[in-house]
Amino acid sequence: MQYFDYAKQLEKRSAEMQTAIRKSSTRNSFPSMMLRAAGNDHNLRMNVLEFIDVLPSLKTDDEIYERFMSMIGSHKEALPTLLRIGVFFFSRRYLRTISVRVLEWLIYHQLAPYFIVGSEKKLAPLQKKYSKQSATTNIDFLGELVTSEREAEYFLQEYFDAIKRYGNKKTVFNISIKFSALYPFFGPENYAESMRRVSESFARILRLAQEYNVSVTVDAEYYAFSRLIEDIFCEVIKRDEFKNTKHVGIALQAYRKDAHRASLRLIEVAHARQTPFTIRLVKGAYWDTEVAIAEQNNWDSPLFKEKSATDSMFEVVFAVLLREWGNIYVSPATHNPKTIAFVIGNLERKGILADPNFTFQVLYGLGEPVRRALCKKGLPVMVYVPVGDIVKGMSYFTRRILENTSNEGFLFQLLK
Repeated sequence: MQYFDYAKQLEKRSAEMQTAIRKSSTRNSFPSMMLRAAGNDHNLRMNVLEFIDVLPSLKTDDEIYERFMSMIGSHKEALPTLLRIGVFFFSRRYLRTISVRVLEWLIYHQLAPYFIVGSEKKLAPLQKKYSKQSATTNIDFLGELVTSEREAEYFLQEYFDAIKRYGNKKTVFNISIKFSALYPFFGPENYAESMRRVSESFARILRLAQEYNVSVTVDAEYYAFSRLIEDIFCEVIKRDEFKNTKHVGIALQAYRKDAHRASLRLIEVAHARQTPFTIRLVKGAYWDTEVAIAEQNNWDSPLFKEKSATDSMFEVVFAVLLREWGNIYVSPATHNPKTIAFVIGNLERKGILADPNFTFQVLYGLGEPVRRALCKKGLPVMVYVPVGDIVKGMSYFTRRILENTSNEGFLFQLLK
């Protein structure tokens, strides 16, 4: 009977949250229309992503036109009416130049900024806006999988400069870092040197972050890197000089079949150092690429293939981490109303919904309806904000489109 009451309450709260999020959403913007069209047609989605990926390399209007018509124009029936009209004008040669300029403007100034903040100049007003609504930000300066020492040094300096620029304020500045941006040969095949080089860089970042009152979160990346990322994180934060560092965390992906095992390991580290750190619990953003790689090599995928299995693992890991509250803090990153309802219910039973160490996390742009709904309820929200050059951030951009146009995804259902 008690379980039945809990399930009924969860269902009711989930429905209320979905209604609140839907009321906070915008369906008629260009990004919403494009995401909806991509979600309805798999071939269109893949062609849109490929076109966006190659667009910066196309030099002439004719090249852009030919690539656009072959990839997207051939699927025009799957587009919303307004976009189909755009394809009609695009195909008229006397309008080609102006159509190409409009297309570039829509992608670089309308669609991409829905996912990425193009410069730090645009970041300040955004942070001010969120602050007025009692939301905070976690900044991700875009960059991963660097290919040269010079590039790795550039990103390390970017982290240093950001910490100095935004640190020592009234509130803690939150920044995310990627280990693959700190060493050009990062990976398990180069384990020893990756450990040595990235541990050194991570320690330097943490020293500066402590000095400037900045919170550092290590981002999750491809599954092949996951054990290496966790090894570096655990080794560094257990050092004597960082044992008392509270403003540090790591992301954990629930679509990993070994996510529960990874969570237990992180709990052990928290007990060993006797100072809590934060785990950003996410569903995962690399699913399409990871599954494709596994299928091409005839491997068993290390990730769940069903979204429902990922959702279940997310709830299991969240419950495990919540039992360790005080030894470790968990910050759920989700846009799913059912998962949000599950989290709120567990926090209420634990009596820590108002704990200052707790916050929900959502993605910039995509998570705006969720953020607004949570803020209206007086719940703490942190917005994960990617900042960087729009063109260089295309890999992040396309990954988010893939992640959020799945027919199983809540955001796609919201936009239908």
